[in-house]
Amino acid sequence: MATVVAAKPFQPGTTRMVGFRRRSWFFRVLLGETAGFVVPGLAWFAVWKAVLPPPGAAAIVALSGAAEGAALGIAQWLTLREWHAGFSRTWILASAAGASVAWACGMTPSTAHDLGSPTWLSIALGVSLAPVLLLSLPGAQWLVLRRYVPKAWKWVIWSTAGWLLALPPTFIGPAILPSDASSLQIAVTWAISGMAMAAIVAAFTGYAMSRILQSTVANLDAGTLRAPG
Repeated sequence: MATVVAAKPFQPGTTRMVGFRRRSWFFRVLLGETAGFVVPGLAWFAVWKAVLPPPGAAAIVALSGAAEGAALGIAQWLTLREWHAGFSRTWILASAAGASVAWACGMTPSTAHDLGSPTWLSIALGVSLAPVLLLSLPGAQWLVLRRYVPKAWKWVIWSTAGWLLALPPTFIGPAILPSDASSLQIAVTWAISGMAMAAIVAAFTGYAMSRILQSTVANLDAGTLRAPG
């Protein structure tokens, strides 16, 4: 399968594209997200063991989330580059920034609780920041994807839904650990939770991206494609 599209500005007919490979996307994202998830996991474990002040600990974990986003972004970009040879590396930077924001949102409720905030405030923070947590990564990636496909906003919806399905294992795993869990138990639980999350994300977003890109190709073949947005 081959067709043409331009990156920026949008001018069909200048850059060759080949088929999007969902299998490649799945295994690359599975590996990249699993490996990336280890970084903030290790950061969280380190600050917990060091008993750092809550704000500093949260900042370290949130910043380490950029490494997870970068690993995921690289995995996705490698497959998107096969679909479009000129696909921008900015996708990786956007993914890193979005993941860091997501981790910051995720750390805020527990940090507030550790600082002595009432339970209702921690819950309110969690609820109010949940949309930002879910939309930060897909939204950052949308800023790049919109340069290549029309209706790129669909990626935000699909990807957010995928993360919504994928995040529960990362909460359930650590939650069932006993308070006196060993370092090995924590590491194994974190790794299993991260792999489960990565598998869900890889499968769901791979399907979503294939749908979006197939729609782009179909519209190009029909001559009905308009400028991306």
